[in-house]
Amino acid sequence: MELVDKAALEEIVTEAEELKEKAYTEDSWKAFQAALEAAKAVLEDDDADQADVEKALAELAEAEEALTPIDGLPYVDVDKDSSWFY
Repeated sequence: MELVDKAALEEIVTEAEELKEKAYTEDSWKAFQAALEAAKAVLEDDDADQADVEKALAELAEAEEALTPIDGLPYVDVDKDSSWFY
């Protein structure tokens, strides 16, 4: 049986779990959540091989990259070089 390295996948899953749903659009969050759940399933699967781990890692990274932030901060930056807002 081959040795499967899940360390990188564990790290990206831990980082991904810290992201907040309300900061992203609903559609992009759904895709991200699906990839996150799939990655968690691979982590828990004792029969997963390195190819499964690499695929889950790539899919989660891609989904995280595709997250679309929600626009509309409640203030306008008056001067880009200072901290003045209204």
